[in-house]
Amino acid sequence: MSAPAAITPEEVAGVLRRVARGEIPIALVEPAHTWTDIYAGDVAFTAGGWRIVIFNDCMELDYVDSATAPDGRHADFEDWHPPGATHFACPLCHLTRAEREALECLVEAAA
Repeated sequence: MSAPAAITPEEVAGVLRRVARGEIPIALVEPAHTWTDIYAGDVAFTAGGWRIVIFNDCMELDYVDSATAPDGRHADFEDWHPPGATHFACPLCHLTRAEREALECLVEAAA
């Protein structure tokens, strides 16, 4: 049996893009830890069966810390930016400015 395929930054970006367009809802994993409560740190969300952890840097989307797909595949920051890499492939880098702004509004409003 082969190992499951890795989660690519583009795959996670596709989920976040659908959230930004309002196609799938986003919800906090721990409602007691809202985006505004965690001024600087990881905030975990669910969206379309995915679990996505985003680093909140002073109320701004900074980077995706990790993602777990509905099929159990998992990837994190180090998978997208291995030691010695010269290119950081964060899923957020694949979103347009408008998509990032829409996503930021949605994560702030998530409950």
